[in-house]
Amino acid sequence: MGSGDFGIEPTAVEQAAGELTGYGDRMEAAGRLLQVTGVAPPNALPGGLVAKALAVAATTMSRSVAGEGAATCATAGSLRTFVATVCTAETEAATDLEGAAS
Repeated sequence: MGSGDFGIEPTAVEQAAGELTGYGDRMEAAGRLLQVTGVAPPNALPGGLVAKALAVAATTMSRSVAGEGAATCATAGSLRTFVATVCTAETEAATDLEGAAS
């Protein structure tokens, strides 16, 4: 019985994990850039209060987006670990069956 019997090939999961990693990396990068480029300088608006509020909002959003990117990358890593575990278990089971048949 091969991995194809389950309807999902390890290569398809690996490809999805790679796409998730790319997505997560881009989100983390966007989160880091948002904090730097997402607000006007504090002296651009009268009193600086609006700019200060925007800076706080941008920092909060930056952390959120970067966190989402990190979580997405972690999910991709978990998918890769799962595929490796399933493939190893399948190989070991096939080896055990061959040994029992001998």
